Amino acid sequence: MPNFYTTLLSETRAKIKEIRRESFDRITETQNQALLQVEQDFISLGWNKYWTSEQLIEDGQFERLEQSITDTDLDIIEIDEKSGSGKIEGNSRLYRVSGERCSCTDFIYRGLPCKHMFFLAGVLVGLHNQEISGELS
Repeated sequence: MPNFYTTLLSETRAKIKEIRRESFDRITETQNQALLQVEQDFISLGWNKYWTSEQLIEDGQFERLEQSITDTDLDIIEIDEKSGSGKIEGNSRLYRVSGERCSCTDFIYRGLPCKHMFFLAGVLVGLHNQEISGELS
């Protein structure tokens, strides 16, 4: 027969597990929303001819998206809006980036969009949105 402490411990563990599951579900939903937005950005740039939805949600992709936003070392050195390509500096290195590829080791090793590609997509979409809002004003 379980004693008071055993019952309390079991109930506490169950509650902690439930809280973790709810937290995980919220994080997962937030990640899904962010990756859906990236997918829309890739489509608007025509990059969906290189990347499928499935590739954008593979393991590690949300972390790369997050890094593209939080990495303060990333900077646009050169950008060609027409071709959707540019040179991006990151960690004191210069990378050639387009919707199809990046010269960084992460892209070369994994063959999936890297933080530099997500960063460039964000910049290009931002520039496009500025052009549209300028035309509307």
